[in-house]
Amino acid sequence: MSTPAATGQSIQDRLRDLGIELIPLPTPFPVGPVNVFLLKGDPPVLVDTGLKSEESQRLLESRLAEHGIAFPDLGRIIVTHGHRDHMGLLGELQRNSRAKTYSHPHVARQGEADPDSGVSRKQFYVDILFEFGVPDEITGQANSLYDRFRMLAESFVVDEIVEDGGRALGYDIHFVPGHSPSDTLFVDTQRGFSIVGDHILTNTNPNPLLRRPEGEQPRAKSLVEYRESLHKSRKLDLGHCLPGHGEPFDDHVSVIDRILSRQDKRSEQVLTLVREGENTPYRVSKRLFPDLPLPNLHMGLSIAVGHLELLEVEGQLASAHHGGILSFEKSA
Repeated sequence: MSTPAATGQSIQDRLRDLGIELIPLPTPFPVGPVNVFLLKGDPPVLVDTGLKSEESQRLLESRLAEHGIAFPDLGRIIVTHGHRDHMGLLGELQRNSRAKTYSHPHVARQGEADPDSGVSRKQFYVDILFEFGVPDEITGQANSLYDRFRMLAESFVVDEIVEDGGRALGYDIHFVPGHSPSDTLFVDTQRGFSIVGDHILTNTNPNPLLRRPEGEQPRAKSLVEYRESLHKSRKLDLGHCLPGHGEPFDDHVSVIDRILSRQDKRSEQVLTLVREGENTPYRVSKRLFPDLPLPNLHMGLSIAVGHLELLEVEGQLASAHHGGILSFEKSA
């Protein structure tokens, strides 16, 4: 794949030459705006949608109009993964266009209008707070936030389910779970760019988030899974990378190496905390992020338990449940 250094162009100019326009949309999350990409062509393609909110919808309509495109003109929608800031407006776009949606099978299951699924997801959220040692008074407050976050998306339909190792819309498809179970790379080797979603970011460390297990499967060790995916994508030729947050970038190998290095340093910090007696995910998260706002509790717990589980897989820690509370200690 060609690079800006090889062509004498900036990455922004190169992407514009390819008909790719970046549209940042607001989110209430610490990561900041979410990136939606317009891929000009016949028909136009939209990569991700932003959150379900009047502000996001108005801004997306306005930015598309600058390029002479309205919602009904969209022909394809690619969803990089199943987080609300990336697919929240999908239902609205589907009602106002004939665009076909392409995404991971897990995203398709998320779009189903199943009230029982919402109940079981909420119960998992409540149960995990208890298991991780969150005090009762904080559990009650955190539980009240769940329904508010659910309002940031709605039901939708995925028309075309992509397959790992397959092709769709001219892209090579690679599943890279970790940040979510549905993270997908769409790699265009001919034109020299890749849609990478939140799998690789330069403005923040992508956080492998806690998630509800499917069926009878055990809960996934998200950080362990994510690191395996990073080593997989490190070997790919991705060219210009279109991320879910932050600016497009090149040299994904260096970016991945920095992510892995920061994770290693965080694991060393967590190991020290366990040695000091902080043995539950909640207590570790409070030491890591003492001023973390309550709406971000889930993120803090995800980071803490991710590194605790990684250290356990590496043989440095051992875990056990005491009265239903998950705790860790240094391995013998």
